[in-house]
Amino acid sequence: MWKHYFRRGLIYGLDIFDKTALSEDRMRVLQGDQGDRQFLDAMARQFGPFDIVIDDGSHMSHHVITSFNALFPLLRPGGLYVVEDLSCLYLAAMGRHCQSIGPVRGH
Repeated sequence: MWKHYFRRGLIYGLDIFDKTALSEDRMRVLQGDQGDRQFLDAMARQFGPFDIVIDDGSHMSHHVITSFNALFPLLRPGGLYVVEDLSCLYLAAMGRHCQSIGPVRGH
């Protein structure tokens, strides 16, 4: 999806599972742990600076904070840092549904 949306950009994807076989021209898929600060620091030094960072990872607060602390410093001036689903961590597993806006029902 991202390579079609950002038609001229070089896309780096990160997943904890090995999806490196999906790499192709303009799109590099890396395997790593969003909660591993050392990995993120090394990755950011190797591939940064970044124009846009979209964090749609584990959605767990400590992972979001770790990623932000490692990647935001390597965001270019005027760049965008986007975090998706910040308050929705694994609600489905608890029998609840995530809502984009407003409180979670059942609380």
